[in-house]
Amino acid sequence: MAGFNTAITGLKAASTDLDVTGNNIANSSTVGFKASRTEFADIYATAVVGAGSSNTPGSGVTVSDIAQDFSAGTIEFTNNNLDLAINGSGFFQLDDGQGGVTYTRAGAFELDKDGNIISKSGKYLQGYGLDDQGNLLPVGNLSVTQKESPPKATEDIDLSFNIDARKDSSLLLRPYDKDEPSSFTYSTTVRTFDSLGNEHTVKFNMVEQPPEREVQTLDFDSLSGTVDISGVTVDLDILATGRAPGATPAEQAAADAEIAALMDTTTGDSRIASVTVDTANDDLIITFRASATDIDEIQVANPSAATLSSITSEQLAANETHTYGIGNTPLAADSVLTIGGVEIQLDAGMTATQVGQAIVSFQGAIKDLNPDVESVLYNTNTDEIEIAFKAESGNVANGLLALSDPGSVLGSPTIVPGDNSFQGVYRVYAYLNGDELLDIGKTVDPGEPGYQADQTEVGPVLITFDPTSGMLNSINGRQFPVGGAVPALTIKGRIRPTAKPKSGSI
Repeated sequence: MAGFNTAITGLKAASTDLDVTGNNIANSSTVGFKASRTEFADIYATAVVGAGSSNTPGSGVTVSDIAQDFSAGTIEFTNNNLDLAINGSGFFQLDDGQGGVTYTRAGAFELDKDGNIISKSGKYLQGYGLDDQGNLLPVGNLSVTQKESPPKATEDIDLSFNIDARKDSSLLLRPYDKDEPSSFTYSTTVRTFDSLGNEHTVKFNMVEQPPEREVQTLDFDSLSGTVDISGVTVDLDILATGRAPGATPAEQAAADAEIAALMDTTTGDSRIASVTVDTANDDLIITFRASATDIDEIQVANPSAATLSSITSEQLAANETHTYGIGNTPLAADSVLTIGGVEIQLDAGMTATQVGQAIVSFQGAIKDLNPDVESVLYNTNTDEIEIAFKAESGNVANGLLALSDPGSVLGSPTIVPGDNSFQGVYRVYAYLNGDELLDIGKTVDPGEPGYQADQTEVGPVLITFDPTSGMLNSINGRQFPVGGAVPALTIKGRIRPTAKPKSGSI
């Protein structure tokens, strides 16, 4: 008979468990509902003789408790501004208006005809009000005295971000495309509102500057007369004369002055790093700094005598390179060539190709002893050795890579200086509703019609980070100390409200 009673307790407990489970399922969409669980306990019996003996079979099972789970659920957005949720522990306090106080986790509230915030059962939500000075008032019914407030356009945007400096800018797809995530380093979007209360978004794309510099070649019919480049009048005759073979020191100095005026950081084009005159082809070759980004064709106007045929553009690596021609081959005698502390044995009779291959075979040893060296290569077409330094090294100091060549196997190097000003430089683009490029302070390129120093246009601005600390240190050319006030950017693009004739802006 005891076994029958034990089975009955199991059926009864299982039935209660099913009731609790069914109740949980039935209330799965109930606002504020907290699920329960069934907890079981053993019914045990003792004998008069040998109490507590393990030989006692027990008397079945009982439901010891039906416990509620008060852990917080997932908070979701709704279309009702009075749908509230508690993030953590606690309850909403409700008053029935007759002194009865209850507590609930259900946050689906609404307004009554008097503007009081009430629950679905008509009870008043309790809370602290504020007086005109912002002081807390005693607990009472919460109410909304003004159901609608006039819309107000967004005036300020606080933008906070952290960009992963480990990302390799040289791997970005080019050209930049706002709709191609692989072409920019970081992106973030903020919500804004126009003067009618309509919501808009402003998306910011940030593109890290790769270790490259742009080179633009200006091809003229002849280097004669004058021409305005980036708003600076340049005398092409002086450049051609000063850079021609056999030019006197005075002619060279005059050409230097023309170039210096073009590169002047205040009255010229500060983006330009160097200007080379190719008198054989009537070309001006303009190399921009590695920190200069998103460069359009340089502004050229008002040519006198000369005619500009074309402007071509190419990308030049920011690395410094030393290029040596291999001469005096085949070698007349054995020689020991030392590059960066690495001795290279060269045997008599070696051809230029064999010398080049011998030098390249020591590339690993040269790089090990000289951490700034990126590569040592041999150009079979020109019989030249090219030693490239890492882009981060910038303009390498003289003597950094010591070279001893008693046999005069290598000629004097042709040096292309490095430029590491690209480090920590990012272009920032802003788009209204993900489509319209905004004017956030990009200065107009020097030499554009109607150019003024404070004139801006749609396009990206530059922000820079300190390469050592990783801290933001300039915005749109304005420097500021770490911990100092960060300069603001002004968005000048218009936000067009969806209703007319009113207009709004941010």
